[in-house]
Amino acid sequence: MLFGCAFALSILLPLKGDGALNGTSWWAVFAPLWVLDALVFVGCAVGCSRWRQYRGDAADRYDIAGMVMCTILVALLFVTEVLICVRAEGVLEIDWRVVFTPTYIATVFALVPAFAQRLFVRKHPSVIV
Repeated sequence: MLFGCAFALSILLPLKGDGALNGTSWWAVFAPLWVLDALVFVGCAVGCSRWRQYRGDAADRYDIAGMVMCTILVALLFVTEVLICVRAEGVLEIDWRVVFTPTYIATVFALVPAFAQRLFVRKHPSVIV
């Protein structure tokens, strides 16, 4: 599914950029990405609901935190996709820096766990993470 949607987007995006798909809106071009976003949201919802039923050990908390973090990142990227479509369709004249601001936030948000793990390892060198 992932590769199929990525392949479809890699075909549709250049065709729309070259003008071969003049009658197609940008919303339709980004549809494969929205299918992937929906799959991530459904997967996180199922995972969170199953976790609430079983409430596993402490290691499972890291799994649920990872699912929630992934959902937040995908939500930020979804906002970026919507803003790109709004800008490309000409609905609003938004500066490109504003359009990609959710992506910048997602990048910083994704780096936080890596730095937190480094700090934890420095404070507790005998613990293997």
